[in-house]
Amino acid sequence: MNNHLFSSVNKNDLTKLVLILFFEDQTIKMRPSFKGIIIASALALSAFAVFSAFSDKSVESTEQPAQSTSIQWMTFDEMTEAQKKEPRKVIIDLYTDWCGWCKKMDASTFSDPLIVSYINKNFYAVKLNGEKDVNILLKGKEYKLIKINNRDTHELAWELGNSNNRLGYPTIVMMDESLNKLSNYPGYKDVDAMEILLKFYAENIYKTKSWQDYISGSN
Repeated sequence: MNNHLFSSVNKNDLTKLVLILFFEDQTIKMRPSFKGIIIASALALSAFAVFSAFSDKSVESTEQPAQSTSIQWMTFDEMTEAQKKEPRKVIIDLYTDWCGWCKKMDASTFSDPLIVSYINKNFYAVKLNGEKDVNILLKGKEYKLIKINNRDTHELAWELGNSNNRLGYPTIVMMDESLNKLSNYPGYKDVDAMEILLKFYAENIYKTKSWQDYISGSN
């Protein structure tokens, strides 16, 4: 039975009908048995309408907001403002427009529902194009696009992501709540590898164990 069909019945009209039939109208004579059936039906419909309306409100109040289906990527300015209200660790994805593995990681790893949910819950996520000409202010210092090793490279991408004087894409950078760089991880990461990396920082394992010991399972 469709609850909404009866919940749309006007309760005031039902009440009037019951009162009219209860206090016998002088111009209309109705057999008692028929009148009883009408009154009972009207009362039942009224009660059902009230119950249905209450049930609809109960369902609405228990509905949970839909979880985001994508990572809530931020700019550095947005992330810095968010840190003032709720400090979190930061995951930074260094990429370029031509990087095939970057696109693959976006389409697979960063689209996985568990990874999306875990990042949105525990981190602020920032994407940084390592070759984009944009000025970025972070911790009082301005970074811009410059020439490094004869390539257009963003200063901030280089500072955060270079290893042994080289910068590859994609590279994942982890920062703490005070925006201090913790470490960087060059190369493509599948879902399993990303999950291990995220938990290492979200659960503060990095404070008591090295990355090598963690991934090798050493105590």
